[in-house]
Amino acid sequence: MEPTTESAVTSTATEDERYRHNDDLPVHHLPPELLCSVFKYFHRKRAYRGLFIIRSVCKYWLEIVDSSPELWTFISLTHNDNLLDMILQKSKNNLLSIEYDDGRNSFTPEVPREKTTAFLERVIPLVGRWESLHFAGTDHDRVLGLPLQSLETLVISSLLHRTHHAEPLHAPRLRYLDLWGISINWESLSDLCAITINWPAQSPAINQVYLMFNACPRLNVFAIEGRRMSDSGISDLPSAQVFLPHLQYLLLFDVSVASYSRLLSLIDAPNLRRLVVFRGFSPYMDDPDPMFEPAARFFGSYTHSIDSDRDYGRLRISGSRHTFAISVGTCKVVFKSPHIWTWKGDRQDCLTNLSAALSGFDRRVIDSVKVIHFGGTRVREDLITLGPILQHHFPNVEELVVTLSLSERRPDAHLVLEALKSPSSLKGEARWLFPGLTTLHLKACREPICDGVLGVVEARRNGAVQAIQRVSIKNGRIERNTEAKLKVGLQEFRLAGTRYFDTVS
Repeated sequence: MEPTTESAVTSTATEDERYRHNDDLPVHHLPPELLCSVFKYFHRKRAYRGLFIIRSVCKYWLEIVDSSPELWTFISLTHNDNLLDMILQKSKNNLLSIEYDDGRNSFTPEVPREKTTAFLERVIPLVGRWESLHFAGTDHDRVLGLPLQSLETLVISSLLHRTHHAEPLHAPRLRYLDLWGISINWESLSDLCAITINWPAQSPAINQVYLMFNACPRLNVFAIEGRRMSDSGISDLPSAQVFLPHLQYLLLFDVSVASYSRLLSLIDAPNLRRLVVFRGFSPYMDDPDPMFEPAARFFGSYTHSIDSDRDYGRLRISGSRHTFAISVGTCKVVFKSPHIWTWKGDRQDCLTNLSAALSGFDRRVIDSVKVIHFGGTRVREDLITLGPILQHHFPNVEELVVTLSLSERRPDAHLVLEALKSPSSLKGEARWLFPGLTTLHLKACREPICDGVLGVVEARRNGAVQAIQRVSIKNGRIERNTEAKLKVGLQEFRLAGTRYFDTVS
């Protein structure tokens, strides 16, 4: 017997022995429906390697896998012809998930044209069975013009070759749409649950977005991001409210403020959980008016701001050199524009706009805000400049969290404490900042000396305000004698990651 033949016989005998051994295990007697559910749960839909490992355990498992068409529903351009034949045979008439990336619109290796053509010729006749399509390539028209009768999820990417598909989309069961660098016939969309639009070739006009919302009453997520978005469609925007009872996430990145501020005033979304407005600065943008006032309908309302979220009763202020963000509960508004949010220019307009927005907050929200969190690289500017406004609108603040950034210099850290240490001139009279303050958390990331905290505690204890009872310091440096004095005078004092030093006599 030749060695190769002997090895083959030995291998076959070993495999048969393994099969017989595994067939005798108790797992062999589990109902096939149960095993199929287990296989389906643990099987990664996009990787058939695990499925072939399962098939090799025993003949019983092999029979179950091969007779379960729901395990064979994913088709990718990366599959070879043999695997593709097996999938098409074993999937029977089940709905399919199609993945196509030819490398011409991504940083993956480019797939030869012959292979992409052959792949499309095999899967396009099965278009009635497509349930999900992830398509990254240049042949969009070959698939978007098809009758996608069963399609529920559509992800199209064309970032490197932005394009517009003008023909109506025929996908009556479509529920989830994710577009990257491509725009489509917006009027043909209806009854979607999630819409994500990133850098479209042609942004939808604001009246088209309004019509889209009206046509999608079950919409749960709407996210859009782009540049050079115009104000087209404002004149055609209806005045009637659009009711979106299922909308939970509304994410607007670098959109036209003039357009979307009008749209926000028309949206009735009682279950909105997250509103994010990220406004970037660009020389192409000519609408610098803040969006706080229209957004205040959401992040200043009792329904949207007060829930079981961990941010209950917490107002967050954060900023960097050119960024300002404010959030209440789960709703957040972010602006990124040096033209708007540097306090060194025409800051009075900014403060007036912010104050006007805060004035529209629901009284229950105003009463519930007990914590203000300042963070970012402009803590000193934000706390000192915005403090009086926030104090005016939120009189019940008891807790202050100040996070100093890595770039915060030592003098700025001391100025933050000085702002809390003595009364300031507010509207012509001396007033303490946050007179009801009882808890102070200081996170000093660059280790400024935190001994000024003792001065704040002693000054407010002797002033006509509430005494601070609880202090925590994270990182930073503190003198040992200061720590001892704080422990004596406070109900609670905590240190974390703080370095000690002794005064040199």
